[in-house]
Amino acid sequence: VMHACGHDAHTAIGVGVAITLSREELPGRVRVLFQPSEEQSPGGAEAMIEEGFVDGVRAIVALHADPSMPSGNVGLKAGPITAASDRFTVVISGPGGHTARPHETPDTLLAAGSLLSDLEARFSRKVDARIPRAVTFGSVHGGEAANVIPASVRLSGTVRVADQKAWKGMGPIFTQLVHDILEGHGVDVHVEYDPLIPPVICDEGVVQMVEDAARSVLGDEFVHTTYTSMGAEDFSHFTNVLPGALFRLGCSNGSWAPLHSAKFNFDEAALPVGIDVGAEAVRRLLAAHA
Repeated sequence: VMHACGHDAHTAIGVGVAITLSREELPGRVRVLFQPSEEQSPGGAEAMIEEGFVDGVRAIVALHADPSMPSGNVGLKAGPITAASDRFTVVISGPGGHTARPHETPDTLLAAGSLLSDLEARFSRKVDARIPRAVTFGSVHGGEAANVIPASVRLSGTVRVADQKAWKGMGPIFTQLVHDILEGHGVDVHVEYDPLIPPVICDEGVVQMVEDAARSVLGDEFVHTTYTSMGAEDFSHFTNVLPGALFRLGCSNGSWAPLHSAKFNFDEAALPVGIDVGAEAVRRLLAAHA
């Protein structure tokens, strides 16, 4: 059984950075955070902030394994590097009925079909087209018998958007669009919308220092501009209260499998790369804030 996202490697690198820096005379203090409950919401990041773990901190840096890049490489970008992730559930209800007499009852499955086919298109007219977003259903449950129109259909999924301002308005937009699409079907609609994780917005100044550190350690050819992922990362709670940067650490040794795949295999040759880049980034941040 494994989580298959590289958090064991992240922890090892954090320990390595701490050991490396503990052997040096530094012009300031360094705090190394080992966050619990990264995949939960609310998760460890929010609890650590509430409990004062980043009080007095001037800047924060994190890394995440990236199996799409070979070991020895890192990727960075200023601005949004991961998207916000919200969860929704829509319950469509009616009296139910017989499929031989569909004219006698609102058809909850037909209504659900309209929602599945129309919602993404409607979103494209409500959110700036330049902002990356994804509205995706992951679960649809309704009905048991082939000849019965079910009394309810339950749909759930996620809304993702790579923009802080747009993210804050997603809930009302989503709820209104659902009601607009289903209005003519004669069904009852219940919407639950949970804003979970904001986008990670990397501070330009911190990114530049990490990039300079990576170039000095690895060489220019191993440092790249990376992409904005529609996945979510709760490091965003830290970057909401501190200037920070998340960089991607290449961890592929030639055989590629994505994060969360049962075949994901972190190349341990990437561990010293993460340690060296992380330690040098911290040195430069300390010097800047000394």
